[in-house]
Amino acid sequence: MRSQEGFSLLEAIVAIAICGIILAALASASTSSLQRGREGNHQIQATQILDSIGRRIAGGTDLRLLPERNTQVELGYGEISDFISLQGNRANDYRVTIDAKDLITVGTTSSVRYEIQVCFETGQSERCVRGVTLGREP
Repeated sequence: MRSQEGFSLLEAIVAIAICGIILAALASASTSSLQRGREGNHQIQATQILDSIGRRIAGGTDLRLLPERNTQVELGYGEISDFISLQGNRANDYRVTIDAKDLITVGTTSSVRYEIQVCFETGQSERCVRGVTLGREP
């Protein structure tokens, strides 16, 4: 029988080990949540870049973004800063591919269908957002 009240050394070690396991699980969940949040921010930014590039193509305001039919314009990682200003110099995080597809004619008006893809890296893979717009021939 014990003559003193309190926890034994073994009980204290077991309690500390259980707390450590719980904290490790919480840290892992928190880290993956932060990673998913970062990927979400990249996807939102990529969608905004897609919108901006699409508007420039539809408006025909920047001939550098209008490839000839059945060809592509590729802006590699870091090359979009000439076209779009990103806060915090994040142009290195995105690449853009503009693919001029076929000619669409409605009545007497003809437009080229452009497929736009904006990609960003997430860990060891790459994710992309895609869109289609119509614009004039270059």
